[in-house]
Amino acid sequence: MLAQGQEQGLAGGSTIDAVRMGELLAVLVDNDNITYRDNLLEKVAWKLAELFECAVVTIDTVTETGQLTVAYARFGLDGVPPDADVHPLGLRTATMAGRAAMLAECGPLPPHLAERGIRGGVCVPFVRGSAVLSLYRTKAEPFTASEVDLIEVMGRYLMLVLRRVQRVAQLAQLAEHSARVGECRSEREVLDVAVDGVMTLMGADAAGVGLIADGVVSFTTHRGFPAGFDGWKAPLEELSVAAAVVRDKRTVRSTDVRTHAPDRSLWPVSAAVIAPVELDGVVGAILAAYHYAPVDFTADDEYVLKLLAGQVAAAMTNARLVETAERGRRNAESLRGLSAALNASLSVTEIGDRLCTAMAMH
Repeated sequence: MLAQGQEQGLAGGSTIDAVRMGELLAVLVDNDNITYRDNLLEKVAWKLAELFECAVVTIDTVTETGQLTVAYARFGLDGVPPDADVHPLGLRTATMAGRAAMLAECGPLPPHLAERGIRGGVCVPFVRGSAVLSLYRTKAEPFTASEVDLIEVMGRYLMLVLRRVQRVAQLAQLAEHSARVGECRSEREVLDVAVDGVMTLMGADAAGVGLIADGVVSFTTHRGFPAGFDGWKAPLEELSVAAAVVRDKRTVRSTDVRTHAPDRSLWPVSAAVIAPVELDGVVGAILAAYHYAPVDFTADDEYVLKLLAGQVAAAMTNARLVETAERGRRNAESLRGLSAALNASLSVTEIGDRLCTAMAMH
């Protein structure tokens, strides 16, 4: 029979401390955290440090090669730059193995940890190898199987709550984004606002819009790519995922778009969700969100991107109508000016010159 305050673990006959689990879950269900992801993550890191007697706790997202991309939350690292890799080998080991990695198997301690007297720790992946909970403490006693089980369970619950937080925030952000898109008066402005919206609303690592004309995709409006990336152009038939989006007029998710660019040297993305932007019944553009790691976008992500693509389609249509009307207005003003000049002139040569100039302009 299990001791009071413990329950059977997930694997290997280990046990999970129900008391600590209850305290961790209490942080996750705190209503004050529902719309504040960063605040929630900071509280989770603090609580993990308290319950496991840790000097340092980090919650990171990483690429498929284990390189840090975003430090979600950090406890006990005052003075360390937010973009510094606290323990890259630990992240890489946990990510590549897809399991908890003990400090002893992760090589020598980096300076940030060694100077704090760290002697034991564990890195636990909790989102298919793309997000890691890392706990470090000053005592040399290794984390037990029960503790690792508890951290893994906490990570899975954390992911569920983060998705809920994201959806709640998206409701307000979608309304605000719709208003911003509706105020755009040029196609260029529409595309810029659309890409910004994808980054904000979907938490994407990168995003972009590809305009389609004569079977060629021009990927010229984008965010989140390395310095020096200037977009690209490629035949649609060479881009299998985009070609499926255009052919079937449907949103497509993929965990491998690493070849989805003519030049892959500055193309760090792995996963994507891509939606068609229909203009007068024809797919005139694609709207895409990307992750660096090969992590599936969800059905909710797909739904949000469809909504954004619909907004973009309406805004692009309106912007083109505005631009067409503006050209018509400028042409009418030019013709009125020409008519007045012709009526005021008695010189055949001058009339001929003005007519030639007007024809060249129109």
